[in-house]
Amino acid sequence: MSLVKDVQFGWRGMRKNLGFTIVAVATLAIAIGANSAIFSIVNAVLIRSLPYDHSERIVQMWESHDKFQGTASWPNFQDWRTQSSSFEALSAYTRGDVTLLESTSPERLKGAFVTADFFHVFGTPTVIGRTFALNEDQPSAPATAVISESLWRSHFAADKSVLGKTLTINGEPRTIIGVVPAWHRIPANVEVWIPLVPKPDVAQQRGNHFMFVAGRLKPNVSFAQAQEEMKVIAQRLAQQYPDEQAKRTVLLVPMQEQLVGQTRPTLIALLVAVGFVLLIACANVANLLLARVTGRRKEIAIRTALGASRSQLIRQFLVESCLLSVFAGLIGIVIAKIGMASLVAWAAPFLPRASEVSLDWRVIIFSLILATLTGILCGVVPAWQSSKADPQSSLKQGGTTSGPQQSSWLTGTLAIAEVAAAIILLIGAGLMIHTISNLQQQDPGFQTQNITTFKISLSDKTFDSKAASRFFDDVIDRVSALPGVKAAGAITFLPTDQFGWNGDLTVQGVPKFDNLAGAIERRYISGNYFRSMNIPLLKGRFMEKSDLPSGARVVLINQTLAKMIEPYGDPVGKLVLGDTDADSLTIIGVVGDVHQKGLNAPALPEIYIPHENPWQSGQGAIRQLAITVRTDGNPGSLMTAIRNEVAHVDPNQAIYDVRSMQTVVENSYTNLRFTRTLVTLFALLGTILAVVGVYSVLAYLVSQHTREIGIRVAVGAQTSHIVRMVLSQGAIVGAIGVALGLFGAFGLTRLISAMLFGVKAFDPGTFVGASALLFMVVLVACCVPAWRATRVDPMIVLRQE
Repeated sequence: MSLVKDVQFGWRGMRKNLGFTIVAVATLAIAIGANSAIFSIVNAVLIRSLPYDHSERIVQMWESHDKFQGTASWPNFQDWRTQSSSFEALSAYTRGDVTLLESTSPERLKGAFVTADFFHVFGTPTVIGRTFALNEDQPSAPATAVISESLWRSHFAADKSVLGKTLTINGEPRTIIGVVPAWHRIPANVEVWIPLVPKPDVAQQRGNHFMFVAGRLKPNVSFAQAQEEMKVIAQRLAQQYPDEQAKRTVLLVPMQEQLVGQTRPTLIALLVAVGFVLLIACANVANLLLARVTGRRKEIAIRTALGASRSQLIRQFLVESCLLSVFAGLIGIVIAKIGMASLVAWAAPFLPRASEVSLDWRVIIFSLILATLTGILCGVVPAWQSSKADPQSSLKQGGTTSGPQQSSWLTGTLAIAEVAAAIILLIGAGLMIHTISNLQQQDPGFQTQNITTFKISLSDKTFDSKAASRFFDDVIDRVSALPGVKAAGAITFLPTDQFGWNGDLTVQGVPKFDNLAGAIERRYISGNYFRSMNIPLLKGRFMEKSDLPSGARVVLINQTLAKMIEPYGDPVGKLVLGDTDADSLTIIGVVGDVHQKGLNAPALPEIYIPHENPWQSGQGAIRQLAITVRTDGNPGSLMTAIRNEVAHVDPNQAIYDVRSMQTVVENSYTNLRFTRTLVTLFALLGTILAVVGVYSVLAYLVSQHTREIGIRVAVGAQTSHIVRMVLSQGAIVGAIGVALGLFGAFGLTRLISAMLFGVKAFDPGTFVGASALLFMVVLVACCVPAWRATRVDPMIVLRQE
């Protein structure tokens, strides 16, 4: 009953002091809502298990050489599957866009090519139908496909009779046999899965690494046992095939770590940053409650005189602070719901499992626990302070004189903590702002303005090697002839898109690049690609159309690879050796470096090969290229004309993934921009709360020392002296807070050190700049209480005495 009375009393107090209640609840609600929104993402991405059956037994497998991790070849995958005993199932898969031919126009879909046991590895059920049978990845098997729930709903209105219907995918009719649920998102955003049937020549190429491999461990096999077994198998293959497999091993990675590992530092940094905002908010509200305690000294004295114990007083104040925080928590959940939708929409392009972010029971429980802890944090200091009040002194003084010195010390300490937390947030925001600025100023190695890109992918059923080359050449020629187009070219993977092919490279007269085994980037291009992107020629010459009819097998290399070759002679004119003499390529030029893996990644050694001349014997035609078009003005205005030219060459081919080159580059660091914006937002919010906290402390101190100030003025104190006295108190709070914050920042900025580019975690300019900015803002906030102190009328103060 006593607790119920405390709640009723606290509720009446909240209604009576409505302005105080609104400010306190709003402050805490924003902080709790921000924490809950970020936690909802952390919960979905890092904490919650993958939605697959016994997902802890699913692993990703990589071929590893030194620090380089790569995909697997078909022969290696077959050996892994036959020689290992640790897995229930192993599956290979690769992704690639496919063309869906419907009655109206061709449509591009995200596709994946998988071995028949793919869905067994993940334990994925079906919404309707079935997944692939074990023999459906054989060349003689019927052409089948499994589609996603999203495609089923968007194209077939969730009609269950879709089973058995035929889709024309990449020019080949395929029968739909099943629909998998929307939560199956490996590979990400795939809409159709097709059996992987490698061509006979590709199936024999142990050095052709193009497949991802996933496995499901047997129930009685540990991760460590499986890893050890795969190392033994890799050693065995290295002895059997030293040319392709020397110094290579197999690395296993838990599937959840594979999917979310790269985002962990970002999310942890954001969770810490928003946690500081909550601490600042708690300190702010605690200061407000302390001020109320001083104003309620007479009430406390009366209750004590009537028999209220110290524990009852503490409980009453804790109940009041918890009431505030509970209301704030409920409002915070609503704020989290609204903010979560915006965050997910923004982060979806780079955030794994973004579709799984929701306000589930974990987030709600987190929010309620957070609200309860917040109430305790906000109320414990005021509650303790109220229980120490001297009732006799308060009753004698009538509650009108200044409060105890200890209360002033506590409010000052809380303000110092606010400033310290705010400076940490400001430094973090400054480092991220520097990083984005440095990335934007980084030379990518090519032009980004007035360039549009789009992709075309051809079916291997309707386009052989010569037909594919002829199609792309015709498209590039027709687009190049459009008015306003300066140049048009093509490449297999766009710069900064962070995709690519790589492999070993042998250059005549140059020792093998052992430290870069499998890491030489390969790009297949059209001859005009470099002109369309304004990539400079440093040495030699570009490819010309005359090279192809003459049968010349020519390539260009980038500056990084050229520097590796130069100690052994001029790179131009050297041969890049293939499987046979007929496969050898002549280096005819050196071009500038391009940041293929992102602006914050160093340029890798790279070779550019004409798409018309597949390099190694047995390698199929290049059937998917990104077209790059550089224009005089806005290239978007030409897209209708470009589509018409593509349709003129072949009306059954779809243009997709249309983007400007500027967008492609910006997308490469969207995650960093996301982090920068949120950390900056949290820093601004924390700074505002900290400044308000310092202002409140000084305003409180001025009100509590009105008598002292009045007497000083009465005996002749100058206005400047009063201002200096108040400002000095604010300056002390600011200086100590900044000093403590700098000390904390030295440790906490390490959380974001991996995300920084062109700036160190302990950048002196950022530390000094953030400190000076916050200190100046604190001093400005002190001006209003200082001005109020100068307005104290000594006659009124002395008359009250």
